[in-house]
Amino acid sequence: MRVLKKAVVIMTLSCLAGCFSPGVVKARLDGDGTFDIRQGQTLELEMESNPTTGYSWDVAASENKGVLRQKRGSKYIPGSDLIGAGGVQIFYFEGLRRGRAELTFEYRRPWEKDKEPAGRHVILVNVH
Repeated sequence: MRVLKKAVVIMTLSCLAGCFSPGVVKARLDGDGTFDIRQGQTLELEMESNPTTGYSWDVAASENKGVLRQKRGSKYIPGSDLIGAGGVQIFYFEGLRRGRAELTFEYRRPWEKDKEPAGRHVILVNVH
């Protein structure tokens, strides 16, 4: 019985520690959306992409008033070793302070600035 009580206490403390640690919120983005994160957490947004076609996602607009910070440039992970195969592009944002941010992503070829993007996603991020 004592061992069981210790295990329950340890599991409870582990769960509580996990609830309050900053951590990462992962999301796959295939349209507009709203996401909730806490201050200090990282929002990891994954979008299908295929840079072999010249297209890639970019943050085209950001209205965040210091609520979010992009942690680094995006990262591309190919879906396979086949030439021309697509994969995913990942963006990382950190919640800095309470508030709401709006980000607009556009899927385009960087040299075609006068053309409409092939795709666009607008997301809202609530930082608590």
